[in-house]
Amino acid sequence: MKGQIMRAVALSGGGDKGAFSVGVLKRLSNKGESFDIISGTSTGALIAPMLAAGEIDEIWNIYKNVTKSDVMLENDLIKAVIPGKALYDISPLEKLVKKTITNERYERIMSSGKQIFISTVCLQNLRSTYFTNVQMNGNKHYDIIRWKDREQFISAILASCVQPIIMPPVMISRLQYVDGGIRNFLPSDITIDAGATDITAILTIPANERQFDVRVLNNMKDILLRTIDIFSNEVSSNDLRMTELYTKGASYVERLRERVRTNTGMTDEQLDIIFTSAENPFFGKRKIGLRVIQPSRNLGDGMSFTNMESMLALGYDTPDSMTTFFA
Repeated sequence: MKGQIMRAVALSGGGDKGAFSVGVLKRLSNKGESFDIISGTSTGALIAPMLAAGEIDEIWNIYKNVTKSDVMLENDLIKAVIPGKALYDISPLEKLVKKTITNERYERIMSSGKQIFISTVCLQNLRSTYFTNVQMNGNKHYDIIRWKDREQFISAILASCVQPIIMPPVMISRLQYVDGGIRNFLPSDITIDAGATDITAILTIPANERQFDVRVLNNMKDILLRTIDIFSNEVSSNDLRMTELYTKGASYVERLRERVRTNTGMTDEQLDIIFTSAENPFFGKRKIGLRVIQPSRNLGDGMSFTNMESMLALGYDTPDSMTTFFA
């Protein structure tokens, strides 16, 4: 609806680093902020439904007390090469999600009035795929699937969390789905298309920090985890860059139009003729407020689950000076 304020939050991936995002969300909630559109990738997909249900304290307690064994069990290399297996067994995570998303909680999520988007990637068609609770069409950039019940909703959350090779893919309707962070570490594009006027992007990767680890990586698992970390940083930067470009471009065109109106006295009809052009890449795009919140330091590889309370506190205590605004 024209003129309606639609606030969105996009939650990035990051494994145990999602505790930082939970800390930020609790602080914003205590300030009275809420969101109409919620999108999440990987650990963000675990947070999104609880946020929609207004249960930020519950998700805080989960992240505060969760341990690595509550999420995954490490397989030996022999088991990892067996069909259907991987380096880690995520049956503990499946148990945790099913225990958390009870039938009653699922009904609260579905009746919340929030638009929810869970980011995944389909291994068969290579497409970004958002599972959602609203009726919406996909496009050339991603597919949209409206989940049909609690069971499929839980499967979508699990699929968004599994890193290929490290964890086994999740089968949904005879197709395999994995971590949406492969293509959308920060799922902000869907919030724009869903009608957001203001977006809060919470990233678990620090801004402008060159990371250096003096350790020599001698085994396949550590090298693989570092490779994923490098990949996630690059995808995250690209996601944020594209969202910034959209925001700055749409804002510039709006300011330019107003400047032309002021200096020339042209009518809206005359301005439409100038600014309505297939050559204008921002034609039809609306101005969006973008707020980016990131940690002040590196939070680790996302797989240790040993510093949860400190990451929760870091997110909660992140000062406004660490927030970047684009308009």
